[in-house]
Amino acid sequence: MKKLAPRSLLLALALAAPLAAPGVALAQDTTPPPPPAAPEHTRTAPGAGLGVGAIAFLSGLSGVQVVYDLSKFHIEGMLGFDHDNNDGPAPDNTAITFGARGWYHLHNGSNSDFSLGGGLGVVTASAGDASATATVLEPGALARVFLTSNVALHGTVGFRMIFGDEVIGNTGFGLGGQLVSGFGFTYFFR
Repeated sequence: MKKLAPRSLLLALALAAPLAAPGVALAQDTTPPPPPAAPEHTRTAPGAGLGVGAIAFLSGLSGVQVVYDLSKFHIEGMLGFDHDNNDGPAPDNTAITFGARGWYHLHNGSNSDFSLGGGLGVVTASAGDASATATVLEPGALARVFLTSNVALHGTVGFRMIFGDEVIGNTGFGLGGQLVSGFGFTYFFR
């Protein structure tokens, strides 16, 4: 075994001396800050604001959507346009759809809400010189789930009442709900 040189021994003792010196233990004089609070939910008050998306009524009317969401209710406007060019002797078909819906928020969850309300829609279709108009009245319930603070998926259940000409099916009354393929979405600008 090799002996340490006196200089190496002195250097090792000089470095170890502060570790062996007695010290005074002091209590913490400030309390640590609390951990950040978990967000209550991803929606922000007083509502999600202005949004755009796509919706489908229970009767089949569909189109682009503009939404204004407040804390207790939201309103939606819808506009749709469809034009089919027919080759041959049959005339071209054109359909214009517009509507509005309003929903009162009965319950707000952490990332969702449940609302009651309904909508009114009108579709006008023309083929050559012939035209037809139907009016749709749909009271019901709407459930939305917010995937993020500004993207919502929604589905509707309720009654559909169709009055007027036979444009979107027979006039009449029905009870229905949107299936997975009939949901809508909204993107809110924050």
